[in-house]
Amino acid sequence: MSDLSAMNDATLVLGASENPQRYANKAVHSLIAHGHAVVALGKRAGRIGAVPILTELPRDARIHTVTIYLSLRTNQRGSSKCSP
Repeated sequence: MSDLSAMNDATLVLGASENPQRYANKAVHSLIAHGHAVVALGKRAGRIGAVPILTELPRDARIHTVTIYLSLRTNQRGSSKCSP
């Protein structure tokens, strides 16, 4: 369920990392193990098992649930983009 065509009603893991000690990495593994479609989005492209880590969200992605694994520093750097 990790290919891009299987993104219907997927869980978006924001802050994905190839580092197996990161909670986002653990979340991707757990979601896949429980049969969920996953879209992994991170700062750098890579892979978590068979799941590609994307750096941009595809326009046609159908996301059902979003999980966020961002550090405070990452959130503060991007906060101006989210300000009204």
